[in-house]
Order: sequence, then structure tokens, then C-alpha cells
Amino acid sequence: MPFTYANSPPVVFTTAYTEYAVRSYRLSAVDYLLKPFDFATFQQAANKLLQQKQSLPTTKKTVGQADTLYVKVDYKYVSLRINDILYIKGMSEYIQIFPSDRKPMMVHTTMKQMLDQLPEHFIQVHRSYIVNMKRIKETERMRIIIGEDTVIPVSDNCKKAVNDYLTAHSIGKG
Repeated sequence: MPFTYANSPPVVFTTAYTEYAVRSYRLSAVDYLLKPFDFATFQQAANKLLQQKQSLPTTKKTVGQADTLYVKVDYKYVSLRINDILYIKGMSEYIQIFPSDRKPMMVHTTMKQMLDQLPEHFIQVHRSYIVNMKRIKETERMRIIIGEDTVIPVSDNCKKAVNDYLTAHSIGKG
């Protein structure tokens, strides 16, 4: 992809030369700090940069908005509807994807790479499991139940993420 200023990272210019100010704004700089500058000026520029960064969509949300994912299985690419994924099991250098509408698929990728391609309702609940939280039947005592007979453990390290998701998407006290 050719470089364009539209897809460049946000930049704050810091220089002792005033003649670069106009040029910096032509390049869509977030701010321009003329040296020497004090901490308050630096902090204002940092806040401006942070506000601009927070208004940009993240890669995960952009990618995660797609409803289809293509996974390489054996020597072919298979189309997989993201909402059909029940859970994913990590196995060393491979993952096994368990969709609701077909047999499990073995894919040569890492858990992190897979998680980066999925929307926010997919949560890593254990070192070896990613779960589609929209497809769970219930949770009980550090276990997630999917379907009639699939029980997935929730590790201590992932308990907070699971509880945060459930709290944000539940009704009732308790």
C-alpha cells in the first residue's frame, strides 16, 4: 500500500525552528512545539494527541465488524461465519475452531493472532480457550458451559475479564 498522509501515525513536531510550523500543519501534525517549551505545553500536546488517538477506531473493532473470517485449513481457505464459532482451543502451534454448523477445523496460527481477528465478545477464558460469549449457555464455578456437554474452564488469570463481560451484559443483582 503506498504511503499517504491520511494513514500516517499522529505526529507532534518539536523543533527550535519556526519555519517548519506551516509545513507541519500541511502534514496534518497534531501539534507543533517550539523549543524550549515547558512541561505544561508538552502536556497540552500530549492530551491533544491522546484525544485524537481515542477518536480513531481500533484495528480489532474494524476487523471484528466483518461477519466472515477466512481460515486456512490444509491447502485451502474456508469461509467461516464469525457468529457460528462456539469456541477455539489452542494446541501448541495450532488452534482448533469449533463452529456450530460443521466439524472442528485445525488451523496453523496462534491464539493471539486469532483473538486479534475476532470481535470483543470473544474472550480468552483460559490459556488454551477462546469463547464466543454470545454462544454460552451458562457459567458456573469457574466453568463455561456451551451446548449440552461442552464445559470450558476459566483460569484465575482470565476470571476478571469474564466477570467484567458478564457484568456489563447482564441484568439482576447478585
